[in-house]
Amino acid sequence: MKVIGYSLTRVPSLLFLFLLGITITANAQNYEKLRRELQQKQDTTRSEIEQLKQQITSYQNQISQTEKKFAGLNKEYENLKKEIALRNAVIKKLENERSDILKEIKVTQQAYDAKEKKLKELIANYQRTLSYLYKHGRTSELALILTAHSFNQMLIRAYYLRKFELYRQNQADEIKKAQADLKQKEDELTRAKEKNTRVLSETQHERKKLRSKITQRKQVISALRRDKRSLQDMLHNTRKEVDNLNNTLSDLITKENKVRKEEENRLRRLEAERKKRLAEAKKIKDAAKRKEEVAKYSKPIELHTASISDADLKKLGKEFSNEKGKLPWPVQHGVITAHFGTKVNPVYGTRVTNLGIEITTKAQSPVHTVSDGYVFAVKPLTGFGNLVFVNHGKYKTVYGNLSKVLVHKDMIVHKGDVIGLSGDKYSAKGNVVFFMIRDGNHNVNPEKWIKKHS
Repeated sequence: MKVIGYSLTRVPSLLFLFLLGITITANAQNYEKLRRELQQKQDTTRSEIEQLKQQITSYQNQISQTEKKFAGLNKEYENLKKEIALRNAVIKKLENERSDILKEIKVTQQAYDAKEKKLKELIANYQRTLSYLYKHGRTSELALILTAHSFNQMLIRAYYLRKFELYRQNQADEIKKAQADLKQKEDELTRAKEKNTRVLSETQHERKKLRSKITQRKQVISALRRDKRSLQDMLHNTRKEVDNLNNTLSDLITKENKVRKEEENRLRRLEAERKKRLAEAKKIKDAAKRKEEVAKYSKPIELHTASISDADLKKLGKEFSNEKGKLPWPVQHGVITAHFGTKVNPVYGTRVTNLGIEITTKAQSPVHTVSDGYVFAVKPLTGFGNLVFVNHGKYKTVYGNLSKVLVHKDMIVHKGDVIGLSGDKYSAKGNVVFFMIRDGNHNVNPEKWIKKHS
């Protein structure tokens, strides 16, 4: 039916426009949640970058204070090596930060496009509404009501027409709000792009510094190589320190096993003697005396050492083994600046073995045990400073270059316990913690056991 050029079939389509205008989608909420998560990741990465830069500044100060003689040059070389590793870590963090920024730009661009599309749709709908009102005015609305077949139909048509009028009035407000939202997304996009430009510039600056430090390290290596006698002495001492640590650990393990075995045998002898005395006590004819002697020898002697049993050690070894690739780092923040294994020393041109890894971190940072166990030795060694040796059954861990030790021999420790503080400028290796893992009779690469850092 048509009334004064107005088709009743248009009523549902206008209602659809009205419902479309009041629908709230989840896309905006998802965008805000994702954007907040990306910004939180950027804040965390930025904090880690600043910590690494503080360590770099520390090594720069030490380098500038170093005297230009062999011992000083060697110290400068070690500090440069750590600084280069830290700068590589900074660049990696910057690249991670920029990756998150680019994701944020993409998400913001998508939100901007959606807002822009919505604004265009609102404007188009509003234009259609104005066009209709211009063509038909209020007369068609009145005719639509008067031509109703029943009073109920008239009420329904009047209801929808009132709703349509309210929708039309709200369309202008919706357009203004959409324009404001679009402007907000445009500002967010601009800020994200500016942030990306800033981080990119910072990354390029760090790469330039890194190239400069690599060149400086080469110059120091050349200077060191000119003093052959000192080089030979340094190489000899380094190998001696490494051998000493390896032999010391083996001796400590052998001694620990021997002591445990001797203690176990002693306890077994005592238990055998107790059983013998108990049997004799049960034969005593005097009831009172028999009761007294039986009570004295009734309690069995535990057949393990006071610290931890063999069964518990076996359990600890299994737990340690199951954690391969998932063990926590011994320090909360740090960068590996010396890797495990035999490497060609760029100064000496010879092969030198590193029994563990060196993690450069903030001076006197808390050093944590990576798994449950007990301390079977605390000992200082030349070149490695104060060392703490922890028994995990089949596995042993060593924490070295500690500026302070907070545990003692035979002390039971749990995963995450603080056993000491990392090195400082007075320590043998500087702001470093040395970390080593022994599997039975073999030293293994700790990097394959600890968690991967992003």
